[in-house]
Amino acid sequence: MKPETIIRNCFPWNFCNMRGSYITFGNVRSQLTISCCFTDNCTTSQPTFSAISNEPNGLVCRSCTIENNTQCPKITAMNCTGNEKMCVLRNTTVKGPKPSSKLLYGCATKSICEIGKDALQIENVKIETKCTCTGRSVSLYSGFSYALTITTVLTKLVLS
Repeated sequence: MKPETIIRNCFPWNFCNMRGSYITFGNVRSQLTISCCFTDNCTTSQPTFSAISNEPNGLVCRSCTIENNTQCPKITAMNCTGNEKMCVLRNTTVKGPKPSSKLLYGCATKSICEIGKDALQIENVKIETKCTCTGRSVSLYSGFSYALTITTVLTKLVLS
């Protein structure tokens, strides 16, 4: 049986009927399904999850998951599958009695990327999520080459 978490809360109306998924390091896949109702104290239908395709789609993304840190110690590449046609950087911060954070790189559906930045308050716990996405394959070392370029330019300026 797959583990499920169902949360009842108020969401912006534009999230209603949203479905999406993302996968990250270690092939850990998460799915999101939001169903809504529009009256006080209403009960929505039980959310259903879409079928997932394991067929590669040609996109290659960075892959990493780390908790309570701002950088991944090791970033690997992963092949995206099915409708997960975006590379995602997802940062989740939990504020409350047990604060934590989680950073992940992986593949995602467009709907996950459209969430952008969101905050959810459940009693005395606030969960903030920020997704940044790109639709093209990314280099594993783009941050390194960028830093190397700046260092090279600064060295040339200092030595001149």
